Amino acid sequence: MLLEQNDEWAVQRARYMTLETISQLSDDPLISLPVVAR
Repeated sequence: MLLEQNDEWAVQRARYMTLETISQLSDDPLISLPVVAR
């Protein structure tokens, strides 16, 4: 149970890091949208 929660946290964290990296690379919202939609 703890492992599942940790897995979910890792996925959310990875997604957040990806969004942050993309927003740093470009301020164009059109580039960030496909990542949010996944």
